[in-house]
Amino acid sequence: VLSRGASRLTASPEDGRENVLSLLRLHAERLTMILYQDTPLFMSEACVRANLSGRCLRPGADSGTSKRQPETPASCDADPLALHGPAGEEILALSRGCRTLVIGQQPLCWSAHLAELQDAGVAHVRADFLWRAYEPDEVRRLWHILRAGQRVPGTHEGNWARGLS
Repeated sequence: VLSRGASRLTASPEDGRENVLSLLRLHAERLTMILYQDTPLFMSEACVRANLSGRCLRPGADSGTSKRQPETPASCDADPLALHGPAGEEILALSRGCRTLVIGQQPLCWSAHLAELQDAGVAHVRADFLWRAYEPDEVRRLWHILRAGQRVPGTHEGNWARGLS
């Protein structure tokens, strides 16, 4: 990727500790670590709410026509829909227009490893607050916890300890 002109890299939220540390040994100045994120599990062009109810729930939608109604933020119920995944885990289906985005109930959080990452040379970190309806005060509170190297309660560490094997 770097030989093709990329100047920065971002470690995958699906990665594990050993691989992240090996990437930092090679590219610490170029590598960005995601400390906090609601990682999308999958995205679908189908509306989960329409699938569950058997019809489109947008006001004015007519299942007998092929024309799509204009979408507005108020067209669909924007509240997350809590579901259970195949392994029994809690997941959230988020409506985005006529699309569905699925995230885990718990965000990914690697901030408890910030000191280790800094010792390994990490120069750039980031936190993503993209999918849930985070209030500004909540983002500020979470950012302070993340920067202090503390784990945010109610989060998970993904593959950090077990790696990708």
